[in-house]
Amino acid sequence: SLGKDVSIDIGTSMTRVMGGTRETMMSEPSIVATDTKLEKIVAVGDEADRIVRRMPDMWRSVTPLQDGFIVDYRIMHTMLKYFLHKVSNTLRRSRVLVGVPCGMTDVEQRAMMDAVIQAGAREGFLIESGLPIFEARGSMLIDIGEGTADMGIISLGGTVISRTTRFGGNDLDRAIMQYINQCFGLMVSEETVTDIK
Repeated sequence: SLGKDVSIDIGTSMTRVMGGTRETMMSEPSIVATDTKLEKIVAVGDEADRIVRRMPDMWRSVTPLQDGFIVDYRIMHTMLKYFLHKVSNTLRRSRVLVGVPCGMTDVEQRAMMDAVIQAGAREGFLIESGLPIFEARGSMLIDIGEGTADMGIISLGGTVISRTTRFGGNDLDRAIMQYINQCFGLMVSEETVTDIK
């Protein structure tokens, strides 16, 4: 049963934690606030965003992911631990399912799973789809994130082919903004572009 499971979608810009009944338990920015020398971590998620906006001279925003891939394991571990502890009542003795880009190496995947286990989960797994992946027909999955789009075809319980392209929601935002500017001569806010998307 997936009733007690927790799913995590770690995106380049946002991280979402969901329960087995598909309710969103947490959705916060995938950022960590550090001092300007990157030595001390002071806040994660929403709190980090507020701190950096208030005092950009003292604190800076760091994201552990770039184009969907881990660039800083220390920051990633801190961020995961914080988010998982934030939903700790549900997390205790739960299996945690994590979505990762298909281009992620085995070492990167193991590091992600280790971070989930160290944060208090009973077990960590990659997220499986509800598609007929064990049948003798192809099922195509596409996950469009902020920095990358992950695509794969699964059949007979295995991956037939998978690709990660460095094109995502940020690129769509820029294209929409450019279109509005060229066609209507207007500049619009990022919030408006996100609503349009």
